[in-house]
Amino acid sequence: MVSSYPCDSISTSHDSFDSESVSTQLLELYSQVLDPRMLATLEYNWGVPRGTIDLDAFHNYLQMRADLSSLLKFGRVAFMPTPETLQVMKEYNCKGQKPGPYTDSFPLHSYEYMFVAGSIEKPLYVRNPETGQVQRFEHPYHGLPTFTSFAHPFHVLLQSTHCIDCYSEKMTVQYPWAASTSSALLELSFSWMTEPAPELFSYESEGEEEEEEQASSDESTLDSSPVTPPRSKTPPERECCSYVDNKWIAKWVDQTRVAGYGKESVHNSPDPQLKGYRKEPSFLSEQKLASLVLAYSKEQSLLSGDEMSGLSIS
Repeated sequence: MVSSYPCDSISTSHDSFDSESVSTQLLELYSQVLDPRMLATLEYNWGVPRGTIDLDAFHNYLQMRADLSSLLKFGRVAFMPTPETLQVMKEYNCKGQKPGPYTDSFPLHSYEYMFVAGSIEKPLYVRNPETGQVQRFEHPYHGLPTFTSFAHPFHVLLQSTHCIDCYSEKMTVQYPWAASTSSALLELSFSWMTEPAPELFSYESEGEEEEEEQASSDESTLDSSPVTPPRSKTPPERECCSYVDNKWIAKWVDQTRVAGYGKESVHNSPDPQLKGYRKEPSFLSEQKLASLVLAYSKEQSLLSGDEMSGLSIS
């Protein structure tokens, strides 16, 4: 009798077993909170060198049915390590010193996992891998078997954090084991993500020293004429903010200042002397425009009178 089924043996649809299962990536860069800086923190806390966690490795994938794969991506369902595996993982994390490679303490082989329903309440179907018979489970799914996969428990646990955190209260009401297990899982996951990594801080200081050297070098080559502030080097991928050298910018601003600049109104600035162009009138108020029109009319009347006088004399 089979006590543990493959992860692709469970689905929300009976018909899904007629199609092939899909390979689902557990940890993805820029998914949830996993950015390059967080990945470096995980590498330190998991005891592996910088840049060596391979997100494309087979142990970062679960073989699942397509319907559950999409639900897992959105954190509505999850797989989590069994309480026995979780206890060993806690002991690994509490040694009080930098741990060895996590793949040494937890070799790459098949592990057992528990299915977490999360937000769904529809019937679940489990197919026996030996007999092919499909059994239906109604919510809250008591009696579900465990499921096996070659996915690494560290990857599986971290991926399940969002689902467990969102639905821990619901799980506690439905399952007697949920309170202690979910609490231990979240504590372990958050310790991986928040534990400071010294290698990160040394990397930060090296970057700052290089920037200071570049700024001092630029200052020594300045001449008396204003120049554009230097462009910063491309920031490391882990950084979210751009590089700003306030000291350099302030010095550049001082050099661009001209005596008397800004003291006069812009309207008092000398007009450009452009040949071939007549000066355009400025905007006139209605009262001013009316007075000009009246003056123009009087001038035309006087001219007309002079012309008539000239004609009569001749």
